[in-house]
Amino acid sequence: MKYIDKRPTVTTDTECLPGYWSIAFMSTADRSRRVKFELYEGHPLDTDGIRKVIARNRIVSFNGNHYDIPMICLALTGASTEELKAANDTIIVKKPLVGLKPWEFMNRHGLYLPRGLDHIDLIQVAPSAARDSGKESLFTSLKMYGAMMGSKKIQDMPVGHDTFVTEDLRPLVAAYCYNDLELTCDLWDELQPQITLRMQMSDEYGVDMRSKSDAQVGEQVMKCVYEKETGRKLYANDEVKTGAIKFVPPKHINFQTPELQQMFDEVMRASFIVRGDGYIVPPKELEGRIVTIGGNRYMMGIGGLHSMESSISHYADEDTIIVDTDVTGYYPNNMIATGREPDNMRGIFQPAFRRQVSERTAAKRAGQVEIAESRKIVCNGLFGKTSSRWSVVYSPEIMIQTTLGGQLSLLMFIEQMTLAGFQVISANTDGVVTKLPRKHKWWHRGLVMDWEIETSLEMEYTEYSSVHSRDVNTYIAFTVPDEKTGKVKIKRKGKAAVHGRGIPGAYGLKKNPDAEIAYDAVVLYLQKNIPLERTIYECKDIRKFLTSTKVGEGGAMFNGEYVGKTIRFYHCNNSSEAMFKRDNGNKVPKSDACWPCMELPDEFPENVDMQWYLREANAILNDVGMKGVDPALAGRTGTVLAHMEEKKTIHTVELPSGIALCGATRETIRDKWVEFDAVPDGHRHCKKCRDLEV
Repeated sequence: MKYIDKRPTVTTDTECLPGYWSIAFMSTADRSRRVKFELYEGHPLDTDGIRKVIARNRIVSFNGNHYDIPMICLALTGASTEELKAANDTIIVKKPLVGLKPWEFMNRHGLYLPRGLDHIDLIQVAPSAARDSGKESLFTSLKMYGAMMGSKKIQDMPVGHDTFVTEDLRPLVAAYCYNDLELTCDLWDELQPQITLRMQMSDEYGVDMRSKSDAQVGEQVMKCVYEKETGRKLYANDEVKTGAIKFVPPKHINFQTPELQQMFDEVMRASFIVRGDGYIVPPKELEGRIVTIGGNRYMMGIGGLHSMESSISHYADEDTIIVDTDVTGYYPNNMIATGREPDNMRGIFQPAFRRQVSERTAAKRAGQVEIAESRKIVCNGLFGKTSSRWSVVYSPEIMIQTTLGGQLSLLMFIEQMTLAGFQVISANTDGVVTKLPRKHKWWHRGLVMDWEIETSLEMEYTEYSSVHSRDVNTYIAFTVPDEKTGKVKIKRKGKAAVHGRGIPGAYGLKKNPDAEIAYDAVVLYLQKNIPLERTIYECKDIRKFLTSTKVGEGGAMFNGEYVGKTIRFYHCNNSSEAMFKRDNGNKVPKSDACWPCMELPDEFPENVDMQWYLREANAILNDVGMKGVDPALAGRTGTVLAHMEEKKTIHTVELPSGIALCGATRETIRDKWVEFDAVPDGHRHCKKCRDLEV
């Protein structure tokens, strides 16, 4: 079978409720081409029709491997709605129970896949869901992907899952199913580069990888290489070697200052514990260990090294440069540097993995994009699998050596930069940002080259004109203009990152929408000095103003009406209502004065509270160490009586600073002063403010 063939493609989804089961298909090329097959009393299921659709098309689902495909197989045997619902309830169960795995379900019912089935499941391919814990709760829902992509409509099942579906409810369930197919089509379109790459790799290795995450693809490639070289199947080890593991440092690790030498001694004394379930317990003395170098603090941890800066902006000028040095292929090259191999792949893993890294480097230099990308997915994806108990490349030694070896190498680099008199302003997992005199640029380069020779690692350079950090994980950085094109690249990470479609690497599927227009306004203000108000007031794309979040199993309510488990809203100026969780009555965070937007309007709404977004943009400026102002107070003078939200004490507040006469102030300008003409009944006037006012 050629996996990259041009077969017609349809998305599919099934619905199972008491007295009702259905399956629907929608063409990805022409969404008006859709068909559904239903089963209910007096209406038998057209199994022949379903088999024809399956035989003639490539089928695309979301979570189909786990749920839809097994249920389709059972439905094709002629099962009744009662039998299907009972089977459904063995897969979808309430916590803490665990539902049947697909193979358990298939074996229990004696099922086989339909002839000609060509199926792709998107749930692992989408980047937010590329997790290998096996816990379904960690996967991003289809509705949330819809919110990230700015899909037209997101909605929950319109009836309860234990509601008997009567004739009048069938159209509602069918409409819900079709909307899920629309979302699946949107996701299919967005993931085309990832799917195409997996098709190419499937053809190259002769194994279907189209439904696998990056880490799973990397693991599968290593299995193929092993089986080709040995003629034997590769399996995960049956038993886990429990007990303590000591870190063995690379020979190049050498610290010059007492504090780092002490930290290194602690690392050498510490033990990692491997439990019977394969989980690796980091030593308490290292996890979260704070290291101070040149007045800056850095936190060590199993997830990597992180600096601890906050609310600060840095600028380059004619005397100063800012340089970001990132380790090339941080995890792959550190894995190679360990020299370690999984127990079941001794003598094969390191040579095979080195080939993948070398082939990627050569293909990248030769402009062979397809080969370079396929090798990249293997090189970067495998590290996470080394700590996964049931992976064929499970190896606590590789994970520990790679993680700690990489962190110590970076700390050594930071120490060298600091001793040279340079200012390290940020460090995060695989890179270090340094601020230094422009006249010492080549000295810095020489120190980097020395470090590269010592560690056998390489670094890539990016020069910034400015960096604006809320913290190490959320920042905005602008590169210096390209010498040939004059183009400036903008790096937005964490809360500042963009979401949506068309972003390389499907990175727009890694962040929930959260009033992105506010960060857009800040970026344009920092880059081009465009006023925040202009960017916000001139934008007419409602998707930029939306916030989306997953509420939980109970879903959210608004004005007494059910909204959904995954909700989407904007802040409005004609309502003070918030959303509340249906199961416990708690307020949904950030939902004050909001308006649900589960279906995108055709026209930009008139009730969008532009002042809220302007306040948020100013608050973001404060977050990154710049000066932001409260738009409600800007341009005003004198004083006003006001209290903080959810507080009763009335203060006399100076304008436009927003600071009370007594010195009371808000943590952030996101917090509002609630103003009054006079002290209302039931409240007290702050004595210190009153005395100072007199």
